[in-house]
Amino acid sequence: MKLLEQLIIAVNYSGLLETDIDEIVKSTRMFFIEQGFHISEGIYKNINLQLNDPESLEGTLVSNAEMIRKYVYSCENITINITKESLDMLVTAGIDYKGFEKYKEYLAYIINKMEEDFKSIINITRIGVRKINGLFIKDMKLVSNYFKNEIVNCIGVKGVVSTDSGDVFMSTSHHTIFNTQYKVNIATETQIGEAKEMINNSIHSFNVHRIMLDIDVYWDKEVEEYADVSNKLSSLNDKATDIYLNCLNDEFKNSLLNDNVINDTNIFGGVK
Repeated sequence: MKLLEQLIIAVNYSGLLETDIDEIVKSTRMFFIEQGFHISEGIYKNINLQLNDPESLEGTLVSNAEMIRKYVYSCENITINITKESLDMLVTAGIDYKGFEKYKEYLAYIINKMEEDFKSIINITRIGVRKINGLFIKDMKLVSNYFKNEIVNCIGVKGVVSTDSGDVFMSTSHHTIFNTQYKVNIATETQIGEAKEMINNSIHSFNVHRIMLDIDVYWDKEVEEYADVSNKLSSLNDKATDIYLNCLNDEFKNSLLNDNVINDTNIFGGVK
C-alpha cells in the first residue's frame, strides 16, 4: 500500500523564445511517440498580477495577460507540458506506478536537449519535486496510528460549511522551510465527508476523513548551484521521500515499507 496520489516534477527557466521550444519539440517528439505518447499543441493565457503604486489613479492592482504556446506530451497517467518558461510533468499514481527515476528520465531527456541546443541562453531558475499523498480515515481518534504527533497537531478542524447533505468540514495548514540546499513547502489538508459501502447487499453511509499530505521540495537561484538537473531532481526526490516517511507513525511506516498486507478497516485509499 502506498499513499502517493500525484507526482509533479517541474523545471522553470528563462531566456528561451517560443521558436526555441518549437525546435526542442522537433528534436524530442519522435522519442516520445515511440514511447507511446501523443503530442498536441495549444495556446493558454498567462496572467501576471502585480501591485501598482497605491497613489496611482489607475488603482493598486494591475494585470498583464500573455498568450503562450504550450505543447503537451500525454500517455496514460503521464502529462508533460512544455512552454518557453517551464517544463513540468504530472503523474497520477496507480497500481502501475513505475517509480520516480523512470518518470524523471522523460523530463531529463527534454531538459538535456534544451541545454545542448541553448546552453549559452537558457537560465534554470527553479527545479521542484512535489508529492501529494492521501489517506481516508474513518475514526479520527486513531489518526496517531498513522501519523506522528507533529502532523496530527496540524490536522484540526477549523471551519464548517453547512450544505443540504450535511456538514462538510475542512482544515488546512502550511509550513515553509528554508535550507542552504533546498526549500520545502509542507501542507496538510483534512476534509470530512461521506462515503458509502455495500454491506449484505445494502448500501450504508458513514463519515470519513480525507487526510492530504502535500510535500513540495525545490531548488531555486537563492540557494546553492546545481551540478545538473537530473542529479538535482533525484536529490530533491530523496528529500521529499525522507520528509514523507518522517511524518508517519513508525509502525505504520514499517508496514508500508515492507509491503505488508494492512488489515485495518479504519483506513482505505492509496495504491494497493
